[in-house]
Amino acid sequence: MRLKIKIFIIVLLLTGPVAFAQSDNDVSSVELKTCTDSELKIQFMCEKSWYMRKSDDAVLAVISREPDVTMIIAKIDSSVRFLEQITKERLKVMNQYSDGFQVENENINGKDILKVKAFSSIHPSRRLLDYYFVNNNNLYGVLFSVDPKEEIENFKYLFAEIVESLTFIN
Repeated sequence: MRLKIKIFIIVLLLTGPVAFAQSDNDVSSVELKTCTDSELKIQFMCEKSWYMRKSDDAVLAVISREPDVTMIIAKIDSSVRFLEQITKERLKVMNQYSDGFQVENENINGKDILKVKAFSSIHPSRRLLDYYFVNNNNLYGVLFSVDPKEEIENFKYLFAEIVESLTFIN
């Protein structure tokens, strides 16, 4: 499930010049606006200075370089049609989360969401905060990554605002 997204990120970060956004952990000055991705048919809050790249099924945003903070919003190619299909065992098999990750069920703006709080199994210094939800029988993920992991507290309210703002358009 995540391999396609990982390859997408690597390709994006290795191509072309990059003008990155915030270079510190002061997110209080971030001015969010509504961003739209017509291919994913979504709207979400973002900052105009964030470096963003798109593909057919994902949007990558570099929120900050120091600390390294990224967001991916993706339509995930998966057989999952209901959140109940995403079990802790299924998440373990993905091998992206270190042991001890937490899974929480939430309801945000009337939409059931599976929230995963974890440390990366590949990059131990990275903290992950991932939100999974189903819309029109398709699995989506809003995936946040923060490195170093200790900086996640500085971004959790920004992440919550982005997830709460996510809407689907026709």
